[in-house]
Amino acid sequence: MVIRCTECSKEVRKCRRERCDSCYRRHVKALKQAGEFTPLSSGHQPRPAIERLLSKVDVAPSGCWLYSGQLDAQGYGRITDDNGKTSSTHRMSYVHHSGPILPGLQVDHECHNLDIECVAGPKCTHRRCVNPEHLRLATPRDNILRGRTVAAGNRAKTCCRQGHEYTPENTRVLPSGRRICRACQRIWSKSRPAKGLTPGMTHGKRSTYTQGQCRCEPCKAAERAHGAARRTPVQSTRVPAVDAPDTP
Repeated sequence: MVIRCTECSKEVRKCRRERCDSCYRRHVKALKQAGEFTPLSSGHQPRPAIERLLSKVDVAPSGCWLYSGQLDAQGYGRITDDNGKTSSTHRMSYVHHSGPILPGLQVDHECHNLDIECVAGPKCTHRRCVNPEHLRLATPRDNILRGRTVAAGNRAKTCCRQGHEYTPENTRVLPSGRRICRACQRIWSKSRPAKGLTPGMTHGKRSTYTQGQCRCEPCKAAERAHGAARRTPVQSTRVPAVDAPDTP
């Protein structure tokens, strides 16, 4: 028996909800995103996402709830929520046990910050932890500085490379958060060569005006002469062609 799809009008032998396979998958995805999906079999309801999450948890001796399901490339747990969308397991656990996540904040693993022997990166086992007692909200900057990143290592330094201590009086903080040692900056400024004319520069040249920033009258005149020469059109030196006389 041939059945026609209600969306693409394609003739198929088997359909679900009066749709072909491709149209049925798009239809189910749209229903799940809208939260209106119901299974075809009567009386069967899928388990809530939080129950499926907790059923795949192994409790470690350190107290971490390690998720044993699917992981992404970064080592975080992934699960499909009740609306059919893929979500991070630690974020779902925090929302279920502690409350909503405010915009601009991230869920930080305190168990990773306290374990100094843990390796960072995708192999970190703490990224699979969904224990709500080990999770807390933090800004992206605080989340980076609490881990073992390059920025966190620089933040933990108390002295610059020359040994000057980072005190409030000796530290200048840029808007980006970078710290600059004032003592090193003073030493560097004194060692710089002084601006202005050098012994090899001569007054009355355009190079002295531009490079040495000399503003005397001879140098200004040389700069003006150079500009006037560039603005003056170049006269052609070609000899105009003369028509040859007609030959009998």
